[in-house]
Amino acid sequence: MKVTGYAISCIYGDFRMARYERDVVVEDFKWSGTVESNSDFVNALRDARASIGIKGKGRVSIVHEHDLHTHTHFEIPRMDRRDLEKYLQRKVDQQTEGENELSWCYHEAKHGDGTESVLLHILPKKIVDTIFVACTSMGLTPKRFVPLTEIISNYLPKLGIDEQEMVLVVALFSNRAEIVVGMGDGEALFVRELSFGTSSKFHERLALDINRTVRYAQQQTGKTISQAWIIGDRPNDILTSLGDTPKIEIHLDEKSNDPIFWMNEAAHLPNSLSANFASALVQRNITRESIRRTGVWLTLLLLISAATLTASFNKKTTVAAATVGALTSENHHLGSQIDELDLMISMADQKRDRLANLQSNSFNMPGIFLLHLSKLTPTPLVLHDVEVISERTGWKVSIKGSSAHQFDSIHDALAEFEQALSTKPWNMNVTKSWRIEWYRQLKSGLLREGKTAPFEIVGLLQ
Repeated sequence: MKVTGYAISCIYGDFRMARYERDVVVEDFKWSGTVESNSDFVNALRDARASIGIKGKGRVSIVHEHDLHTHTHFEIPRMDRRDLEKYLQRKVDQQTEGENELSWCYHEAKHGDGTESVLLHILPKKIVDTIFVACTSMGLTPKRFVPLTEIISNYLPKLGIDEQEMVLVVALFSNRAEIVVGMGDGEALFVRELSFGTSSKFHERLALDINRTVRYAQQQTGKTISQAWIIGDRPNDILTSLGDTPKIEIHLDEKSNDPIFWMNEAAHLPNSLSANFASALVQRNITRESIRRTGVWLTLLLLISAATLTASFNKKTTVAAATVGALTSENHHLGSQIDELDLMISMADQKRDRLANLQSNSFNMPGIFLLHLSKLTPTPLVLHDVEVISERTGWKVSIKGSSAHQFDSIHDALAEFEQALSTKPWNMNVTKSWRIEWYRQLKSGLLREGKTAPFEIVGLLQ
């Protein structure tokens, strides 16, 4: 890690964050609520920033587990990396429904008997995008975004188990439990997520699920499991509560009995990870602006080099011309690559911006709405007063204006304006339409052709 870094664990709604200096935790934070939505994560990160003092820029490691997170283990034929990723992409596409895009990563393992297998992790893309956008908006560049199994896979070799021995790992949390079957060398095979946590009334159920998982793993692999390890923060009486119900030997890992254990392991994972939701572009914080800036500097550098060569080797114009031509060709090649990256990032930015725009408690929702309001307003209408007020259920918007055009054109313009506000991307719930007051004044004779016609629209951006 660098001098200053950060780590986040968001495991089944339990949000924690820590700040590191020279690999040592100097401050940590636990959110009092439960992260149940994307907006909850943004609020938790905002409170963490105020508590532990995120200053400047830094890199952050994230360990994340969610009820919508799936882990599928299956054997695969031998194939190169490109073919494997195409193969996995097809499997993910089969699970995609409509516009619900999915993000995925995988952990590849090669067995001693010549077979290969993959543990495929899938998570809704909206969750991943929200976390990346929230972090980068605070100056944090995601270095790694890993599932819980990646932590367990990296931690298994530290337990001193024989590499070829199959072992069962139990990770307990307040409202959930996760059982992972893996090998002593760190390969994770099967994952089971249980809908209960550390409450003592569920310990008998936990023992039964341990036995069921042992039997299932032995049937699938033909190997025997003789021991189970409980890692992470857990109740002091967990071993006593389980009693003799499990049919295998239960061990407690004392080194991991720490609330910040998962964060700390995520912060110290090796750089060469296969199961990482953070792409290379995300890890390097490559944006459209940085690519363009690099392109400008490359162009300037090439021009300066060409000028220097021309001045220094005036007598060798043929060689200089060939050199400049080669540099120009290379510049065109780099420009083509930059354009491809620019297109990829532009598409990602559009999806990210669409997600940020639709967040009801987004930091810059009023600014974004007002910035686009001028484009939404038809020409005959003149706006006098616009208010955007934050409420618990969303953003209350009040728009007042007028027009001196003919009644027909005013009517059409107001109808068009209200329709634009009510549809994507704003989806405003209109609570007070211009029609009611406008028609009342028209019937009473207060509005006449040629005179200014006022209007008001009130609604809620959710």
